[in-house]
Amino acid sequence: MLARNYIAEYIPCDEIEIETILGFSKNSNFEYFFRDSRKKIVLLPNHLNKFSSKNLFSLLKHYILKSISRYRVRKYLRTFDLFVVIEASNRHILNLIPNFVPLILYIQDPRPKSDWDEIDTVPTADTGSPRPGPELRMLFKRFIQENRFMAISQNSEIIAKARELYDLPTDLDIATLKNPVFISNDMLPSRGRKLNAVAWLGRLDSVKRPWLALEVARLMPDVEFYFMGTVQQEIVNYIIYPYKDLANVRLLGHIEGEEKRSILSKTKVLINTSIHEATPISFLEALSHENLIISCQNPDEITSSFGIFVGIILGDGRDNAGLFVEGIRKIIGDDERYGRLARRARDYVLAEHDVRNWQTNLRGIIRKGANRSLS
Repeated sequence: MLARNYIAEYIPCDEIEIETILGFSKNSNFEYFFRDSRKKIVLLPNHLNKFSSKNLFSLLKHYILKSISRYRVRKYLRTFDLFVVIEASNRHILNLIPNFVPLILYIQDPRPKSDWDEIDTVPTADTGSPRPGPELRMLFKRFIQENRFMAISQNSEIIAKARELYDLPTDLDIATLKNPVFISNDMLPSRGRKLNAVAWLGRLDSVKRPWLALEVARLMPDVEFYFMGTVQQEIVNYIIYPYKDLANVRLLGHIEGEEKRSILSKTKVLINTSIHEATPISFLEALSHENLIISCQNPDEITSSFGIFVGIILGDGRDNAGLFVEGIRKIIGDDERYGRLARRARDYVLAEHDVRNWQTNLRGIIRKGANRSLS
């Protein structure tokens, strides 16, 4: 979301052009496509495919094609003045960054061993995010030694996790840049139109534990639940099937723009049941539409400030669904408390997370980073 909806949307200007590299294609060709008619998305030629054959000619041909693809990728990457990487999930691309080009690591969700210990209580929750390992640490160490490494993140807690995960020096300056959210006065929700309804905003995958939110919905048949997010197909059966006939559940899939704002403008509560969170933009979007948060995560104390923090819940979590039911009842059952906190939540987002401040600051950081490639 940060790359697609914010960096690619708000950062380009007369001085800054952006291409978003998503990863590698399934073949040896570049793939280009545009989103919203102007955001350029690139898939690099795949030179990582493994090949097994006893035929010497086939092996030689594969090696030559792989070498050509690698050369083409390196040549393309040399056209950039700077790379901004959100987290460090694709080590293969990082290894291909040319020697003279600086890197900005945009730290969003670092996961040191203590975080993985919690995530691993949900057996299917490993999404492939980088675990502590020597490869990335050595790579970042080389970038730092060559004076072409910068890092930014949201708050001191996430920065501390990143230092542990990537073994970053304690004297390395990491800029603080709070996550952005777009909000304007004409988006002010009318509380008279607010329903006693609950929103879910995010992927329906194992880290998010949507089955726990669906169990809460089952226990609250008088409350509407709107699920906005893509379902992982490999786990759809055991997540969705037991709850497929619930009359109060709306599975809307991935939606954006006005459609998403319309849902958030009529709900009062955002439910979050993740086993792990950083400071998600979904929280900020919900608060900007005067939704209070109920969650078992409390990043930057946002949940406890603008909703109800039910406490850390490990494992499957369904045994603790009652905590969410109790909390939602408390929010929607007290109009005075809801209205007071909802106004404070929106004011907080305006003051701390306005996209215009973020835009100015990130453009400045990018200009500073790009200048390193010229020095």
